[in-house]
Order: sequence, then structure tokens, then C-alpha cells
Amino acid sequence: TALVSIGHRPGLDAYHDRTLTLVRSAEGARLQVRRRPPPRPPRSGTMVGRGALRRLLRRQSARA
Repeated sequence: TALVSIGHRPGLDAYHDRTLTLVRSAEGARLQVRRRPPPRPPRSGTMVGRGALRRLLRRQSARA
């Protein structure tokens, strides 16, 4: 089973992990598949990401 969504607005590819393009060639049309690269692993570090400001403020209030 396949679900095909056709969109022409820029930025729609952000909601999908695969793009199918119909490419014309001398032998006839062919389907070209482009996959989004896998997401990068999160950066390490105590102050990176969600809640970083909260952790920083807790550290400062604990010292006071």
C-alpha cells in the first residue's frame, strides 16, 4: 500500500523523509527516490538542549 501526496509549496519536504521524482529520459520516465539523511545524534554536554536555562538557574541558586 502506498500513500502519495502531491505538493507544490516550498518547505513541504520538511514533513517527509522521502521524495519521489518522476524523471524523463530517452528510455521513458523513471521514478527517482531521494531519502532524507538520518538525524544527527544529539550533541553531548550538560548545557545543550531543552531545559538548559533552567539547569543553569538551579546551579546558580544552589551556590547562593
